[in-house]
Amino acid sequence: MTPNIYDIVRTSLEIAPKIIFFLPRTLDLTELCEIIETVLKEKGMDSENIFFDVHVLKSANKIKALMIIFSLTLEEVIILFILSNIICFCY
Repeated sequence: MTPNIYDIVRTSLEIAPKIIFFLPRTLDLTELCEIIETVLKEKGMDSENIFFDVHVLKSANKIKALMIIFSLTLEEVIILFILSNIICFCY
């Protein structure tokens, strides 16, 4: 079963405008950017600048997933990155 990235993005943006995704390693980042831009336009949100922080998650030296922090401002991406590292460190 392949996840429908469009539905994931659309549903996520309904829940919160600042998102951290854990997505399959086979994800095409260009496609993700296009999907996010489309969803933002559908919602009437500004999509001129979209900021991402992409992390490759490995286990046993193999890529397992991508963690993608997304926001419309660079400052929010930086804050989410710091918070995600604090949360991961606590576990």
